[in-house]
Amino acid sequence: MGSIGHTPLSATSWGWWSALAAVFVASVIDWRSRRIPNALTFPLAFAALIANVVVGGWSGGLSSGLGLVFGLAFFLLLMLLGAMGPGDVKLMAGLGALLGAVNVFWIGLFTAVMGGVLAVLYSLGRGSLPRMANRSWRLVKFIVFTGRMPKAEELQASREDYMPYALAIALGVTAQYLWRGGS
Repeated sequence: MGSIGHTPLSATSWGWWSALAAVFVASVIDWRSRRIPNALTFPLAFAALIANVVVGGWSGGLSSGLGLVFGLAFFLLLMLLGAMGPGDVKLMAGLGALLGAVNVFWIGLFTAVMGGVLAVLYSLGRGSLPRMANRSWRLVKFIVFTGRMPKAEELQASREDYMPYALAIALGVTAQYLWRGGS
C-alpha cells in the first residue's frame, strides 16, 4: 500500500470481512452482556499486526501499528469524555490495526452519526428519551458554564442509560466499507 495511513489488509476483501465479522461478534456480545471482552479485542489487534506484517512486510506492520495507536489514542479520549466504554476503545484500536489510521478515522465519523441515531432509537424503545434529552441539555450547560467536558457521573447517568455501542461501530465499519466501494 502506498500510504502509511492504510494497511495492506485494508486493500483486501479479507481485511474488511475480518473487520465485519469482528464487529458482528462484538455487537452480539455487547448487546447481551453490555461488554466487549478482551478475548475478542486483543486477538483481533494481535492477528491484525501479524497479518499486516506477513502481507506487507515491515511497512505493513508500521501502518498497522500506527492504526492501532491512532485508534487507541483518539477513542481513549472519547472514553475519558464518557462517550465510549473501554471495550469500544479496544475494538476501535483492533480495527485500526487491521485497517489503518485513515479507515479507523472514517469509521469513527460514521460511527458517531450512526451512534446518535441509534441512541435516540434506543432511548425511545426504553422509554428514556426525556432523560436522554435532559442529560444532553445538562451536557451543553455544563460545557458552557465550566469550559470542560464532564465525566458521565457528573451528568448523573446510569449504566442502563447508555446503549451498547458495538452496534454503532458495526454500522460505522459497514458504512466505511460501502463508502470506499468495497474491495
